[in-house]
Amino acid sequence: MPIGTVIYLPNEAAGPPAQGAPVATATPPDPWGTVANADFFKNELTGLENQLNQLGAYHFNLTQDQLAAMARQGITSMFEFAQQAFQFLPAQDQANQPWLQFGLSHAQFDTTTLGYIDLIQQMTGQKPTPDQIKQALLSSKGQSNPQHWKEQFISDAGNQKAYGWIKYGLSYEEFHTWAAQQSSKFGKELSQEEAVTWLDEERKKQVEPPPGGSKEIQAQPVVAPSQKSGSSQIGQSAIR
Repeated sequence: MPIGTVIYLPNEAAGPPAQGAPVATATPPDPWGTVANADFFKNELTGLENQLNQLGAYHFNLTQDQLAAMARQGITSMFEFAQQAFQFLPAQDQANQPWLQFGLSHAQFDTTTLGYIDLIQQMTGQKPTPDQIKQALLSSKGQSNPQHWKEQFISDAGNQKAYGWIKYGLSYEEFHTWAAQQSSKFGKELSQEEAVTWLDEERKKQVEPPPGGSKEIQAQPVVAPSQKSGSSQIGQSAIR
C-alpha cells in the first residue's frame, strides 16, 4: 500500500470533512404567541409607551418580551404601565424624573404632590414624610384625591396616636383653638398631650363637640410650582 494512503472505516464517509457547514439555530419563540388578544394589547401598550415618552426626557424603548409580559398581566392603564416601565429606567433617571412612575407630567406631579402636602399640613400642622407622600400617590394611582387621602390618613392607628384630634374630624387649627379655650377655663396652659386627653374625655361624655368639629378639611387651592418655592424638590425627594 503506497505511503500516504488514507483508509476509511466502514462507518466513515470517504473524502475530507466538509468545511464551513452551516450550523442549525433554533428560532426564538414569539413572545406574543401565548398572549390572548395579542393585537389588542400590542396597540394599547405601544400607545401607552409613546405617551409616557412624551412626559419626560428619558426615551423608553421596551422590548417585545417586556411588553408581552405586561399584556399577560392585563395592563391597559397608564398608571399600571408606568409602574412597570419605570423599573427599567437607570437609577439616576428614576431619581431625576420620579413623576414617570405615576404616568404624570412634571407639572401634574408637582400639583398633585403639593395638594397632598397642603392637606396633611391642615390636619397635623406638619409636612408629611417623603414616604407618606409616595404611598399617598400610589394609593390614589397618581391622581389628586383629597377625600381618599384624608380617610386613609385618619384610619392609620399611628396617625391617630400622634394626632389625636384627627379622630374627631378636627383640623390642627381647630384643635388648637379649642385647646386654648380649655386652657383659659383651667387657668393654665394645657400641653398638646393634655389637651388631647381632655378631648378624649369630653367625647366619652358625649358633650357638645368643639367648635368646627364637623367641618370638612379640604385641600387649599394649589399655588403653581413657579410661585411656591421648593415644590419640585419636595415632590422629587418623596420617592428617591
